Amino acid sequence: NIYVPIINPDGKKTIQLIVRDITVQKKAEKALKESEEKLRKVIDSSPDNITVSDLNGTIIDCNQATIDMHGFSKKEDIIGKSALELIAPKDHEKAMEYLKKTLEVGSVKNAEYTFLKKDGSEFPAEISASVIRDSSGKPQSFMGIIKDISERKKAEQLLKESETRFRTIFDGANDGLLLAD
Repeated sequence: NIYVPIINPDGKKTIQLIVRDITVQKKAEKALKESEEKLRKVIDSSPDNITVSDLNGTIIDCNQATIDMHGFSKKEDIIGKSALELIAPKDHEKAMEYLKKTLEVGSVKNAEYTFLKKDGSEFPAEISASVIRDSSGKPQSFMGIIKDISERKKAEQLLKESETRFRTIFDGANDGLLLAD
């Protein structure tokens, strides 16, 4: 409400009241808050590591899976860190290239990096990232979804070793061998 003092032609002061209906604005604010709460629940309940960073790569939000995956005890241990601090130095250049690509095309899928735990130990992971834009379309931040692929890498290595053993036995056999389907 706005009160505007007015002086009438006869010199008497009166007050004019201007009323503005903010019903639509209040409904929009409520809808935005509900939408933000839903998004927060989705992020927090995801079993995958979800990290949000600003355009400089500084982590501004993450979920519990991120905290657990990297061996931290609370969110405040990660917020404010550079995302590069969670990636092994040998993959920093690769990460910067993917960051530029994400900014240019809007998203990247399944980029593999070696990530770090709090204690310095390494683990392989896959990241899919996208740009978060403001209402005018200007890039505002990045969101990354990261999956630990340690078990998959172990299975791939075991398969490779098994194939190598099989090939060695097959190629080194003195008798003729036939593999039939």
